[in-house]
Amino acid sequence: MEIALATPGREHANGFDAARQALLRLRECDRIGDEVLVRMLRKTDLTSRAAEGDALGGAGPPNP
Repeated sequence: MEIALATPGREHANGFDAARQALLRLRECDRIGDEVLVRMLRKTDLTSRAAEGDALGGAGPPNP
């Protein structure tokens, strides 16, 4: 699951929240396992944080 960003900002927060909820629902229905859930939630969180502009200046991209 890839999340495309057009422009960073708060408008994407609802999209990231929806992605997290969808991942949790998939796990509850046994469509994905725990390992996949953890990996995808981490990726979603890192992407969300980068979109907010909270990443440290000069820091490289997140390395999950």
